[in-house]
Amino acid sequence: MDGFAGFKTAAAEEIPKATTVVDRIYVIRLAGDALDLCRCRVQIELYSTRDRRHHLLTRISEPSPPAQIIYPLTSNS
Repeated sequence: MDGFAGFKTAAAEEIPKATTVVDRIYVIRLAGDALDLCRCRVQIELYSTRDRRHHLLTRISEPSPPAQIIYPLTSNS
């Protein structure tokens, strides 16, 4: 079945006891879209300079903010 909800509704009305099956192409596409959104969110968190108001005033010897953020992300997975 296509990922469109209209097909599921129409099939449920005509054949109420039928099992709904979704093509793997749509499942893979939805998973890929979700991974892209997650990847973009992580990239923005790690490399965005918008929230660093005083990033030009920090010392070079201090650890960079991306190094501090990477550890919690890897420990949760």
